[in-house]
Amino acid sequence: MRKPLCILGLFLSIASLSFSQSLEKLLTVYKERFPQEKAYMHFDNDAYTPGALVGFKAYLMNGPDLSRLNRNFYTDWYDESGKLLSHQVSPIAMSSAFGTFLVPEHYNGNTIHVVAYTQWMLNFDTAFLFQKKIRVLQSSDRTIQAPIKTKEYSLQFFPEGGVMVNGITAFVALKATDKNGDPIYVQGVIKNDKGESINRFRSLHDGMGKFAFIPEAGVAYIAEWLAPDSSLQQTPLPVSVTDGITMQVSASGDTRYIQVQRSATLAPHLRKLTMLLAVNQQVVLRGTVNLENETASQVKIPVKGLPSGTATITLMNGMGDPVCERLIFINNHEYRSAATIRLDTIGLGKRAKNVLEIELPDTIPANLSLAITNNDLPDDSSNNIISSLLLSSEVKGKVHNPAFYFDEQQDSAKHYLDLVMLTNGWRKFVWKKVMDSTSWVTRYPMDTNYLSLTGKIDGFSENRLAKAETLNLILRSKDSSSLMRFTPIGKNGSIYEPNVIFFDTVKLYYQLNKISVLPGRGKVTVNTSLIDTPYHKSIQPTTAFHYDTAEIRMMREIALQQIQLQKLREGSTLEEVVVRTRVKSRLEQLDETYASGMFRNVDAISFDMINDPRALSSFTVFDYLQGRVPGMQVIGALTSSPNIIWRNGTVGFFLNEMPIEAQFAATIPMTDVAYLKVFRPPFIGSLVNAGGGAVAIYTKKGADLSNSIKGLDNISLIGYTPVREFYQPDYAVDQQSFSKTDTRRTLYWNPNLITQGTDTKIKIVFYNNDISSKFKIILEGMNNNGQFISIRKLLE
Repeated sequence: MRKPLCILGLFLSIASLSFSQSLEKLLTVYKERFPQEKAYMHFDNDAYTPGALVGFKAYLMNGPDLSRLNRNFYTDWYDESGKLLSHQVSPIAMSSAFGTFLVPEHYNGNTIHVVAYTQWMLNFDTAFLFQKKIRVLQSSDRTIQAPIKTKEYSLQFFPEGGVMVNGITAFVALKATDKNGDPIYVQGVIKNDKGESINRFRSLHDGMGKFAFIPEAGVAYIAEWLAPDSSLQQTPLPVSVTDGITMQVSASGDTRYIQVQRSATLAPHLRKLTMLLAVNQQVVLRGTVNLENETASQVKIPVKGLPSGTATITLMNGMGDPVCERLIFINNHEYRSAATIRLDTIGLGKRAKNVLEIELPDTIPANLSLAITNNDLPDDSSNNIISSLLLSSEVKGKVHNPAFYFDEQQDSAKHYLDLVMLTNGWRKFVWKKVMDSTSWVTRYPMDTNYLSLTGKIDGFSENRLAKAETLNLILRSKDSSSLMRFTPIGKNGSIYEPNVIFFDTVKLYYQLNKISVLPGRGKVTVNTSLIDTPYHKSIQPTTAFHYDTAEIRMMREIALQQIQLQKLREGSTLEEVVVRTRVKSRLEQLDETYASGMFRNVDAISFDMINDPRALSSFTVFDYLQGRVPGMQVIGALTSSPNIIWRNGTVGFFLNEMPIEAQFAATIPMTDVAYLKVFRPPFIGSLVNAGGGAVAIYTKKGADLSNSIKGLDNISLIGYTPVREFYQPDYAVDQQSFSKTDTRRTLYWNPNLITQGTDTKIKIVFYNNDISSKFKIILEGMNNNGQFISIRKLLE
């Protein structure tokens, strides 16, 4: 926590604090029950080519503190059409996680969309999950999209405080965007229903602006405005009310002035208001505003010493209903750590050595990530760890170029940041929900453990389970390394082994202690606690980047250069004859090995049961097929009489291409199944399915039988996503061993620069590639006090 929160007195008339105190206590309980976690991801580069490796480091916060709520971090990667490319999971340590993603070698899109979250975040508005579009450089004219010209525009109006009241000056903010949510410039005039001009307006910064006028009773107002394509547009203003409260906020130094006004005819019992200022789900200022004898009152709020971030000012009437709400941003700059980067040796030549030193201002332990890239594209400095965790992740709505508002060189940033507060919604809580504890429910628990194993032993008597006491587990990874656990067995045969950390796919061998073999009907099932499917299997197609013509040409040239240099790197001085042939897929190999006759090379849905961990952890074929084939209905998957209906017909079953009954198919051990084919109806080889299709089950034979260890049953499990290593050569050694052309776009990437509190300096050595003449250095992270480190340097 950066600073302890405190309750300060408001400079206003305080008659009774009992109501506000109860709200404050209720919010405190709500905060403890529903902490708001947020994430930011630092990437090793701004853009990638097909086949390139993407490196990332994720940082997690809970309010102003480092988040220690969850242990597992998920990233979902989607292509340009919204189709899922990969679902990944990484362990969280020190409130951070890191990993890699390989761009598909033949990917032809211009962007990849990443969505990142913890399981706990899924309980709240998913609009606040971390999302980012990553550029992919393409060399072909066909795949480079030209700038999008759209005639679909949006103009929204936001009365300050949330409402316009007749006869009281209304301050109204505006936000103008195109269909992609990007800002546009507009100008126009406010007119009444008689066509008379009331006031003029225009956008001042990134499509946002503000104007004032006095609404009259019974009068409708409309905005006529000029769009970027010179078309004349019309947008109605919100309807004003006869009785109500308004609120306007102004700033001077470290003080916020709140002007509160009411309508003259407002009911007497609604004239006494409670004012609350909340930051990070905690009330930091509270009091009452008494308008019983006056129609207006001004409140001074000192913000110096309060924690920085998005805050909400709420006015409530005596019935507990919020009547006005306004966001403000408090910026006391205490969130920055004064870290620096000192350049020791600068080498811009081919494979030249570079040395720099990171210096921290104190011995507070810090967790950092450093990316050094060739600066061949226009620098994208629109977002960083500060602007993301203090602003973008706090408001609902797209914030364009959020880093601008934290640039201390921009004098106008503070004024324009208030426009962001006026035109975006807030994420933390809704007072009505806070006051209604019956709505305090969550669907997803916190991930308080790392990958854990859960399972069930069936087919044993309680006496035999009691005798065994434990289930002996051996986890064997692809590199043959093993981990052994002795897991206690519950009375009902349940097993639970928490915090088992492994990456990629492992074989889990198991044996009951003191019992050498499982009885004929004995069965052990084991699953991991990780979410094995993405939150969204697909997303809305992502919008294209708005490149100008020069940038499109530059990106294409960079991509072509990368391809040409890669060819040189892989080239040979001798000509050679290359015989090209298509490599058969795994499913084609299985079909060739197992299927024959009418069962081979036909239109079917095929499954590799040997390499699919989900198949090996299923109880039966019926259990595995649930939800995997569109239109197929599995009935009684875990009963003794299962069945499958498809297109109103009964499905037939085959074992090694011989007809069998459904009940017999349910008894086939999944560890014996190598290949599964589902034939769409009608299937002419089935004499029993009456046109409902067929399921062909093939059991292991030949080399596939060697995958099992005799005497021990096993299950395949998927663990954390493996992390690939970045290629970072050391040219200080004999350079004859580096004969290939160096075309790296990322010159240095280290997601784990950790200080333990005893050192304040970190020395970094890296080497240039063969083509770059300018570098970009980005250092990001946070220390144990929740202060951010964000440094960007350009060298040429």
